[in-house]
Amino acid sequence: MEFLDVRGQQGCGARHELALHYDVRGKDEFFITNDETVMRTPSSELLDRHYPNIERRKQITGNEVLLSNDKAKRVLGFKPMYSWVSEVSKP
Repeated sequence: MEFLDVRGQQGCGARHELALHYDVRGKDEFFITNDETVMRTPSSELLDRHYPNIERRKQITGNEVLLSNDKAKRVLGFKPMYSWVSEVSKP
């Protein structure tokens, strides 16, 4: 499940611009994700419930996103613009 709002669409241009300036021959893949999921249930609990036998290569805490954006951060300089947790808790 992906969370996308108008600000996310505006930020989409910035993410594409980062990729356009990435100097590489051939192809490369990146997950452009937020740092946390939009689920109210912790990620590890969801994995236990729906994928109990899946290999876990690291400990997952809280609502940590399951598709790592570390490579996009490291190589492209990507930074998520918004946190859904702080946005939905606004009055």
